[in-house]
Amino acid sequence: MKRSSAILLIIVAIVLITFGLIFLMGSQGKGTIILTGMALLAGGILLVGWAVNRLRRLAQLDPDQLATDAVELAQRLGGEVTVAQVQAELDVSGKLAAQVLEKLRSEGACYVEHREDRTMFVFKSLMPSKATKLCPYCGADGSGRRSR
Repeated sequence: MKRSSAILLIIVAIVLITFGLIFLMGSQGKGTIILTGMALLAGGILLVGWAVNRLRRLAQLDPDQLATDAVELAQRLGGEVTVAQVQAELDVSGKLAAQVLEKLRSEGACYVEHREDRTMFVFKSLMPSKATKLCPYCGADGSGRRSR
């Protein structure tokens, strides 16, 4: 419903801009008609700006987009995030941030770990992996053990 009202506002704004341009073209130098045309143009431009901004915000609040953004945030932060971090970074409510992370947990993308007074959502697949250097000749790692 919110999306359709924003689209309707864009249509109304286009009509206002069109009438504003018609008034300006047909003003014949009359001040009152020029002012009316400018007011219609300004109103139309403001409506378009507000409606486009609203559509952009609705797209950001899409659950799939929020989940993708939360995973990208976890990747930037080393594979672990809290609800507060997701809330602050994605500019959403705490309830919505918790719902997104809980959805990711239920899908198996992450698991919950309680540390001191914080609840961390850990994305194991995004955790930095420890690389071990193996000897190309014998296959031993740095500790002297053979990996083969």
